[in-house]
Amino acid sequence: METSDLRSARYWESEVPDIRLNPVGSLRRQGLADFVRGEARLRGHILVATSGGNDGPKLAAVSRRAFLSSALQVNAWLRVTGSDRWLCALPDFHVGGLGIFARAFTGGCEAFRFTGRWRNREGEFAGLCEDRAITLTALTPTQV
Repeated sequence: METSDLRSARYWESEVPDIRLNPVGSLRRQGLADFVRGEARLRGHILVATSGGNDGPKLAAVSRRAFLSSALQVNAWLRVTGSDRWLCALPDFHVGGLGIFARAFTGGCEAFRFTGRWRNREGEFAGLCEDRAITLTALTPTQV
């Protein structure tokens, strides 16, 4: 799915499972997408890759309802309003990136993307925050 879909009710209310991986190609060619779509237990879920620890990468199935429930709680805690503007600097295959789009959706906010590698781009990030009047973002420790 495209990132723009992450801003829509159609995405967040869909029962069609979605797979968010990096890289997507090889696993989809192996029939993973067909398997997931045929698995009734995965209706309404988003599959994201994990590091998997010592056993290698694994997939975690997280329901859209769980993302939206979490988003509502975070928005309440942060006192998010429809006039806030989120900046997502995490990939949309990362659970944190998906969470930002869920928060924007449930808060009725606009969401913008900051894509690419972070190295030596702090000024660009800050400039985008200023240009877009960003009020909210979420970063991982390696980005800070």
